[in-house]
Amino acid sequence: IEAHAKDAVSTALKIVEKLKQINLEFAARDWPVMQMGIGISTGQMNVGNMGSEFRMAYTVLGDSVNLGSRLEGLTKLYGVEIVLSERTRLAAADFVYQELDIVRVKGKKNAEKIYTPIGHANTVTEIERDCAAQLKTALTHYREQNWAESLNVLASLKPHLPETFYQLYQNRIRDLQQSPPPENWDGVTTLAEK
Repeated sequence: IEAHAKDAVSTALKIVEKLKQINLEFAARDWPVMQMGIGISTGQMNVGNMGSEFRMAYTVLGDSVNLGSRLEGLTKLYGVEIVLSERTRLAAADFVYQELDIVRVKGKKNAEKIYTPIGHANTVTEIERDCAAQLKTALTHYREQNWAESLNVLASLKPHLPETFYQLYQNRIRDLQQSPPPENWDGVTTLAEK
């Protein structure tokens, strides 16, 4: 599983870099830029021809596949190109990650910590590592309902964060300040859509 996870993260990062190059060429020609999202989930699945003798398709099935699909859908919400699961992060430890949230996706009971990869551990700068650590602090403050502290750390990181991500948390925190969550709030974001 570790080799699969490492290959998946490495390939996703290469795809994102290639897309940046393609978009530069498109911009030079005044063509619209392309956007994409990648969701990565690690686990057991069934791969192969599925169906009956009358109708068969080569496909992949399993809980990990469904989670990967849900994670891909979250790329727009968080303003990143890649969203991956905790299990993938643990299996692909050669990379540095930025935590995004703890979510409960549609169709799942358990919450899942989600991340986006910054890069291979050998290529990530100290500034990028420091930003990831500070963001983790901001998210800890958020989950502990220390709203002002969370906003302060996020504000200091704003130049290093996707605008969509920054606005998402800023709006969430302001909403929670106005309408505090229940006592048993666990900081998990429950998503109603796929």
